[in-house]
Amino acid sequence: MNKRKITALATVAGGVLSAVYIGVSQYFLNMTFGKDPKKRPHGGSSSLAESAKEGREWLHAHDHHIVTMRNSEGLLLRAHYIPCENAKRTLIEFHGWHGSWDVDFSGSSPHLHEMGCNLLLVEQRAQGESQGKYMTFGLKERYDLMEWVRWYQENIDADIPIYLVGLSMGATTVLMASSETFPQEVKGIIADCGFTSPYDIIKKVSKQWFHLPEHPFMDSSRFYTKKRLGIDTKSWSTIDAVSHATVPILFIHGKEDHFVPYEMTVKAYEACTSEKDILLVDGARHGVSFIVDQEAYVEKVTLFFSKYDEKQK
Repeated sequence: MNKRKITALATVAGGVLSAVYIGVSQYFLNMTFGKDPKKRPHGGSSSLAESAKEGREWLHAHDHHIVTMRNSEGLLLRAHYIPCENAKRTLIEFHGWHGSWDVDFSGSSPHLHEMGCNLLLVEQRAQGESQGKYMTFGLKERYDLMEWVRWYQENIDADIPIYLVGLSMGATTVLMASSETFPQEVKGIIADCGFTSPYDIIKKVSKQWFHLPEHPFMDSSRFYTKKRLGIDTKSWSTIDAVSHATVPILFIHGKEDHFVPYEMTVKAYEACTSEKDILLVDGARHGVSFIVDQEAYVEKVTLFFSKYDEKQK
């Protein structure tokens, strides 16, 4: 075979390979960022739902106030407000990727409510009944978070201490917002099993689930998210945010998490420049730290609240 034929075959092979990666990138984009209520995480939140059936029943029994807020993009976002008599604080909570308000926080909600917490459980954009075609792994959700804080203060209570709570992608949402300028009533953040950046978690999942190499797959994936969603998966990270955090942060992660490695939380904790604490739970997989070690979880959260409820910024 002469050199010209070899070059032509190489060109064709390269074109076919590029087309394959483009096709895979498009499929992966829709699967990863798209709204599909039938999808569930690989087992973290499902395990939580199984272990916390009573918590889910409690949430639905107390779900008397469904509220909505239209964000700056025009999306109608929904949340569930469960007030507490003689409340000491309010938790604004953000669930995970293809998660839900009544699954991801089913274990902890009754206990936190009993501790004197109002609960505002947000359905993140493109999930549940909230509008939006695509979720953005915290990149745009962090701005929704700021609007929920403003909405809460304007419509429910402008004076009570507020904590921002997230699990998995929700933890990434609250951490990505940690460098924002908050009202003085926002006292801190509780982030359970968040990832370091959209790019990092997509790279990890694409390799783990589909055995795809970082290059050229992540290059084409990043190109399509820019083109279709208007976001760059490398444009912002939890590390960027916590390096300039404006509020105290409590980091939580299960050490047996095979979906979001707990080392991601350790990295964010080490980068955090605000007051901080960390709880790593032995034997806990993704999203089930409260279920696995309720005593340690409650102890850490109680200490966090007592330290910052009345503290002025």
